[in-house]
Amino acid sequence: MARTVQQLTIPMETSPICAMADLSWPKLQDLSIRGRYSSVEQGQALPRFLASLPRLRTLSVTICRRGRSARPPILGTSSTSRTTIAGLRSLTVAYPDPDDNIFSIDATHLLHLSLCDAPRFYHDRSKDDRVWSTFAIPILSSAECLSILRRMNMPALSSLELVYLAGTAGADDELLSYVAQTFPHLSRLELHRYRANREEVVDYAHIAEMLTAARGLRSVRLNLDFHDDIGPYSDCAVSVGREWQVKFREHRGPEIVAILEECPWLEYVELLYHDHASWSSRWPKFPTSRYPGPRFIDPDDGSTR
Repeated sequence: MARTVQQLTIPMETSPICAMADLSWPKLQDLSIRGRYSSVEQGQALPRFLASLPRLRTLSVTICRRGRSARPPILGTSSTSRTTIAGLRSLTVAYPDPDDNIFSIDATHLLHLSLCDAPRFYHDRSKDDRVWSTFAIPILSSAECLSILRRMNMPALSSLELVYLAGTAGADDELLSYVAQTFPHLSRLELHRYRANREEVVDYAHIAEMLTAARGLRSVRLNLDFHDDIGPYSDCAVSVGREWQVKFREHRGPEIVAILEECPWLEYVELLYHDHASWSSRWPKFPTSRYPGPRFIDPDDGSTR
């Protein structure tokens, strides 16, 4: 199988990654690694395994971190590893190590980059120790995100996802400015911005204004950890949940999309919404005024406006 497979999804807990690293995978192009490490040896074998994939084009490593461990690198750190990968078109890494050698690869052909979280960090707002006590959540700071982007030469990048923690209001301005002005082909942007200071009032208008410098954007997805959001798994009163729903649909979304309409090709903005009634989180869509049809679309509950 190793000599013919082109696409592979690996559950890290049960995969013999050490043995797989000793095989040749000449045709493998699409690799997704999920789950969590069950041994230190698995993490050590991963660089060897990746080095055996000469035609790799899509790599996704969304491995949960157990305990309160640090961020184990994928290709080792820049000071300890010489493993490299060339020709990637898409790279997804959950809770990355900014010093990981994966960010020193040749990224000149990279079209999509995701520095994300797994599981999603916004679920941690529930503060449920039964769920989270066994997982590490080493979310990047905005400065760490910026340091990774600056290490990578990505002239063709068209899609970007970032998940980060803003230490204070405005702490991520340099990151947002870099994103908006550095990638001329960027058409899809997804940001998950979390507040380190839970008292911070999110200046969402300022954030949207900074993003308007990315003139080629066609779609924007934002999770801005709004200060007045009821959050996931809220036990608030029904009336409070309804009040937030109205504010979200009638005011917050339209305000943000009105600012971002300065991007001439923008089609829509999606905002993360936590539904009090169903204890679910989803991405309602706010199309721009230049497109016909409703100004609000929630495909999960079928509502439009």
